[in-house]
Amino acid sequence: MNIGLIAHDSKKKLMQNFCIAYRGILNKNQLFATGTTGQLIEEVTNLSVHKFLAGRLGGDVQLCSLIESNQMDLVVFLRDAVNPKSYEPNSERISILCDMYNIPLATNLATTTAQFASTPESAIICAVSCTWHSISGTLLAGAFALKDKIKGKSTDTGNEDVQQAE
Repeated sequence: MNIGLIAHDSKKKLMQNFCIAYRGILNKNQLFATGTTGQLIEEVTNLSVHKFLAGRLGGDVQLCSLIESNQMDLVVFLRDAVNPKSYEPNSERISILCDMYNIPLATNLATTTAQFASTPESAIICAVSCTWHSISGTLLAGAFALKDKIKGKSTDTGNEDVQQAE
């Protein structure tokens, strides 16, 4: 499945947290993102992301091209609906194209869960979603990052004390 990932500046951290929480599912798909968003996702998840130009430089137009050529299966666009900046990707254009070409569009965490619920992993997703809404996304991301850090230390140094902490 080809999944497009876009986030306005004020939602980039939320996109990173979303990708950390769902990386087990996302890594089974082809990911496409505008440049900065893709780079930020790769930094925290180690997922492979095809990066277009930054949104302000036309990356959103490149993604729209894939939508128009029916090469996109799902778009997750975490947007600042209240205070978008003039240089940020055009959410209206992407929304219209997704409607025209019948491409599912998720614009907030609740709709991202609904989009992923159609996959075989839906039971896992629902469980993650409940957890996601119960605690802060930032705390969840911090927990994953700490676990990865501890795991990395235990494999790099062979320190058994670190392994017991897991």
